[in-house]
Amino acid sequence: MKELALRMGGPLAAATVVVAGMLTMAPSAQATPADCETFLRSHHYVVGKMVKVSCKAAESGTGLSKTVCKVKLKELGVKSRDADTACGLSSR
Repeated sequence: MKELALRMGGPLAAATVVVAGMLTMAPSAQATPADCETFLRSHHYVVGKMVKVSCKAAESGTGLSKTVCKVKLKELGVKSRDADTACGLSSR
């Protein structure tokens, strides 16, 4: 699409290129507790009921909810850095 727009020339072509560029830079979908769980699985943690509860705790995205998530995950043996990342992935 970009190549075709450049051949057309004029203001329409420039607008087409700008719009096409903006579409490719659109933000990804909202994070969810499932993203937290997937991250932890990919780092070789067992994702059971308590991990799911911990990831769900961060879903609202508030500072307190993320802290609760991190503390719970750390209590379950998740490394601090991994808990921080996982809880961030869980929040909206």
